[in-house]
Amino acid sequence: MNSFLDPLLAVLQSQIHASYELLQAMEAELEALKRRDAAMLEQAVERKSKTVDVLREASDAHAALMSSRGLDMNASGMQNYLSAVAPVRHDALSQAWSELRDIASQVFDHNRVNGQVIKLGHDMTEQLLHALRGEDKPASLYGPNGAVPAARSSRPLAQA
Repeated sequence: MNSFLDPLLAVLQSQIHASYELLQAMEAELEALKRRDAAMLEQAVERKSKTVDVLREASDAHAALMSSRGLDMNASGMQNYLSAVAPVRHDALSQAWSELRDIASQVFDHNRVNGQVIKLGHDMTEQLLHALRGEDKPASLYGPNGAVPAARSSRPLAQA
């Protein structure tokens, strides 16, 4: 049983560690977005990208382990295995699985927040561009009839 249990616990720990690293990178990304610091943002995104690669490798190893035992790589597959494990080892695996799920939830929430901040910045930039162009409201790519609408143009701010 240890030929599966020990590697599974090790891969879960690897995923936990990488997930914490990803959360830290996402926190740095959010700080860079708030400060509008391009250099800081570039570093955070690079760190995040490298961490995602590490996490992907650990997740692939986890999936291979689960598959080798005919278990699904999801919560029910892990729960099925946990229910079959001797109580002595169950606690360590259960704790690691719970910690991984918790940190994954935090990463998901942070990703959502960062995405909202990025979208807000994008929307604000679009509004400023429309104001500079002298457009009353944002131009749509396509109108209701599928055609590109004519830009309403008053006098662009750049020509004022």
